[in-house]
Amino acid sequence: MVNVDAREAVVKSQKGMALITALMLLAFLTIIGGALLTSTTIDVKIGANYKTNTQLLFLAEAGIEAARETLRASANTLDVDLLAAAGGTANDLATSTDLTTLLATDDAPILPVAVGSRTAGDTPTDPDGRTVGTYHVFMRDDAADGATNTTDTKNIVTLVSIARIGSATKTLEVDVKKGSFPPIPAALTLNGGIGTFDATNSNIFDVSGFDDAGSGNDESAIGVVSAGEDTIVTTAIQGPPDRSANYTGDSGGSPDVEDISGDMAGILTTVEGLEDIADSIEASATDSYTPGFGNTTSIGNVGSAADYRVVVVNGNASIGPGTGYGILMVRGSLPVGGNFSW
Repeated sequence: MVNVDAREAVVKSQKGMALITALMLLAFLTIIGGALLTSTTIDVKIGANYKTNTQLLFLAEAGIEAARETLRASANTLDVDLLAAAGGTANDLATSTDLTTLLATDDAPILPVAVGSRTAGDTPTDPDGRTVGTYHVFMRDDAADGATNTTDTKNIVTLVSIARIGSATKTLEVDVKKGSFPPIPAALTLNGGIGTFDATNSNIFDVSGFDDAGSGNDESAIGVVSAGEDTIVTTAIQGPPDRSANYTGDSGGSPDVEDISGDMAGILTTVEGLEDIADSIEASATDSYTPGFGNTTSIGNVGSAADYRVVVVNGNASIGPGTGYGILMVRGSLPVGGNFSW
């Protein structure tokens, strides 16, 4: 005979255990689900932070590049630019890299240029016109001269670019050196390899090392890189006919031919150095010509006293008659015809 009460008690006990097990399983699944949700949320935040940090880095680098171009295009010396960055107060450049602190000083950022944008910053856009954030770029002297100094001695300054996206910021400091064309110690420099020198017998042709504007340095008329080449060129100029008076310069010789090998910058003495200079000139060209093999670009008047040009010809060119102002670089032959001055 089965005890009904005992059997019902066993069934009720089993039902209670199933409920507890189900609740424990549900709690476990809830914990797992919460952990997965938290992990996913963290991953999303990590991805967003990485994206923002990457954008901030590129934004800060864009500020540095824009400021470099501003300095490159500036006709001022770095001393003048440093004084302008100090807000007109000598020796008063701030050293902070905190944007709020810098904006509270009288330091004038290189970028933005507009006074009304000083607080807001420059807002660059992508090719589609979209904006991401802003940047400010401040300038100070390099560490060797002293960051707060406004008198530069090494042609090197420090640019501080502060990028901002929302409340996130990134600061990038870069030392930059303002490039300059190496000094050439002669109006016409013959950098070695002179077998013969065919001096023109025209009495209206002359080479002068004296600065025409009167504000620059006077140099030699013709510079060579050895005593033997000095003799070759001098003898050719002395003729007959003797055109020594047509070659004048600061050495006082007649003709003014001088061995300038000890005065030439190192970059001018190697093929690699000359190619580097040529590449820099080409990068800054205002007028470029590529006549093609066997062809010649004809050049007449170039620029004016108020409009100096950088003319690059990747090939052969001919000049004259006409007048030129600025820099002319020809990677080929360059015959001169008619009355022409540069």
